[in-house]
Amino acid sequence: MRPKARWKDEEENDIRKMGIVNWRQVVQDRNGWRRATGQLLIVLREWSRRRKKKKRRRKRRKRKNEKKEKGGGEWGRRRSKNEKKMKKKGGGGRGEGGGGEEEEKEEL
Repeated sequence: MRPKARWKDEEENDIRKMGIVNWRQVVQDRNGWRRATGQLLIVLREWSRRRKKKKRRRKRRKRKNEKKEKGGGEWGRRRSKNEKKMKKKGGGGRGEGGGGEEEEKEEL
């Protein structure tokens, strides 16, 4: 069984990924180390930004799927502006008693 990587080993791998071959030599040069850590911060910020963007997409997709499940039919039905106004007033949209069905029953 392969031994687990030590924290030090992981850090050295990350430093190599940044393109720093001999990190001990870079540490001795303060300006060089600042540049290296500055690059790392840029990479980490970009990674964080992408991660947040993926998370927002996932949430949006989840909400969209929940709306599909709630609203009747495959995609649900979009209401027209007039139907929205009628709903706010308490009057009829389709099948809400705002129109012809009740009048037809009364006439008979």
